[in-house]
Amino acid sequence: MRDPETPCVIDATFHDWRTVKGRKMLQLVFEIPIEKQGEVLTLLGHPEPSGSKWCMIALKDVGKPAQARGAENAATIAAKRAEDKPGRSLAERVAILCNDKRFRDWLGKTWGGRLDHAADADAEIKAALFISSKTELNAGSPNYNAEAAANVKLLIATYEASQLDERYADVRRP
Repeated sequence: MRDPETPCVIDATFHDWRTVKGRKMLQLVFEIPIEKQGEVLTLLGHPEPSGSKWCMIALKDVGKPAQARGAENAATIAAKRAEDKPGRSLAERVAILCNDKRFRDWLGKTWGGRLDHAADADAEIKAALFISSKTELNAGSPNYNAEAAANVKLLIATYEASQLDERYADVRRP
């Protein structure tokens, strides 16, 4: 049974649909950045021929017309891809998050404390990961710390999932 505290939302973009011949069914195609595959597998597991997993599909910004949602979603996706682009290091991603007030508020609430400035969040993260510099998170760095990098990726994924979970709390399946 799923822990009710575990985030249960996957942020995806509707891409296409097709009919399933002979079954009177539609298959929906959603796209998710490849960097998020670990989160998806954690939530859904691998497909199994012996069964299926019940999921719910919810729209973001339900009150807006579809065209407005599409334009806004395209802008959001472009911004996310810019943040997660392959050339951006993990240290840079952490720095971007530390400058984000929502992230600092979430981190302070999660870890207990108040993080008013990017430097506060930066110091908390480094202390929690037992690193002296964010460059230790970068795979090519001479002082690379694989364990810290894995932990910060988990932290980022947890934060992103919590934001989606908050946004869609009212559409969760009981």
